[in-house]
Amino acid sequence: MKKIVYAAFFLLTGSIGAGVIDGYIMSCVSGDARNCDKVGLMYTEPKKGIDRNVSAGMAYFNKACRMQYADGCFHMAKLYDRGKLVTRDKLNAGMYYRRALRYYEKGCKNDNGRACLRLGLMYAESNGVKEDMKKANILFKRACELGNVDGCSVYNMLNKDKPFGMK
Repeated sequence: MKKIVYAAFFLLTGSIGAGVIDGYIMSCVSGDARNCDKVGLMYTEPKKGIDRNVSAGMAYFNKACRMQYADGCFHMAKLYDRGKLVTRDKLNAGMYYRRALRYYEKGCKNDNGRACLRLGLMYAESNGVKEDMKKANILFKRACELGNVDGCSVYNMLNKDKPFGMK
């Protein structure tokens, strides 16, 4: 019956946004970190029927990250790094990089290969940190170990004499 009601609502309004997000929010409040991350994505990359709300999205990513959910840390860092969705200006750029760095570190520590790759890129490109190719190389290898193909590519490009593959 519930599926029929949602289907009818979708046909009439063209979306099921609010109903769907409410279920994920309830699950998040109950301690489901994965659904906290999903709510963050719904707010920061909204589909039809959900209004963009970056502040709310950040709160849900932060909650997921605090629950040791690596994707939540990664998504939070992405908002700060490279200026995606968060207004970046020269005055605050350093602060945004430091925040991105902190969240990438948490994501990498919790086995998110994308976070390790991005953290490595920050060290390789000296974005908000002093350039450290040795540290970047370690992070690229870690990203590769976690199954990140781009991490493997960058690591192998930098270490042609001793390539490394995914496990």
